[in-house]
Amino acid sequence: MPVDFNITCYHCSSFLTVSDEFVGQEVQCPACEEEMLVPPLAKALKLERISTGEPRPVRPEEEQDARERYPAALDYMDGATTKNCWEFGILARVVNDQLDRLGAVSEMIPAEPGVYERPPFHLVPHADMVRFINGVADEFIGLQIALDELFGGGVQEALFQDDLRKIIDFGVKLSDIIDSVVELGKRLGGRSLPEQSPYPELYGILRGWPDHWCDVLDAAVSLLQNVYEESGTNLWHSEMQTSFTPPDFYEFFLLKNKLPRKKAF
Repeated sequence: MPVDFNITCYHCSSFLTVSDEFVGQEVQCPACEEEMLVPPLAKALKLERISTGEPRPVRPEEEQDARERYPAALDYMDGATTKNCWEFGILARVVNDQLDRLGAVSEMIPAEPGVYERPPFHLVPHADMVRFINGVADEFIGLQIALDELFGGGVQEALFQDDLRKIIDFGVKLSDIIDSVVELGKRLGGRSLPEQSPYPELYGILRGWPDHWCDVLDAAVSLLQNVYEESGTNLWHSEMQTSFTPPDFYEFFLLKNKLPRKKAF
């Protein structure tokens, strides 16, 4: 059955009652006639100052799932209410668990690539080297897109579906992405490349991308943890804005265009 709940118009601060059937849709405020987006019920209960926190016990299916996949989540359910943003604490822990793994990727990649030494009188086409750089770059960009998509929509789903299992699902997806980053880092660090420009420069840029992603995750953890510790009192001003696009993303492509074509050493 549909559930009605109160929200505040962020244009005129009037209260209005909406149905959960309209979550994610825009409705018109009867007072000011401006359009506003209806938040999920779980988010509205945390945002609305007129709502009071009710105890939020862990459900049997959530407890079973957490014990099997992420027992640490249950530590946050002691004293959880519909108001105090326990979800933020769990998600901060989930993301923080991956920080050390991601931070170690750059450390496993040497600061400079091994120097490719061709055998005497042996011409090796650049094609293999170019193919390797292009392939690694494509995989790095794919992982960047996966991170952007996960944090772009997955964070809201994890935080405001009122389901502990959704947060654990988020952690599993993030862990899978970090697994791929680790494997890609091993491949990049284990490859010898020519000394000629732009190979060393491209290598250095790719080596730094996991560090940038680590900084983004670290900022996300800080925001989530802050909301949790403040029991959501700062939730109005804590919308997460994440971008995993590295600052040297376009520089990389400019350099990549300088890779040799149809040439040999």
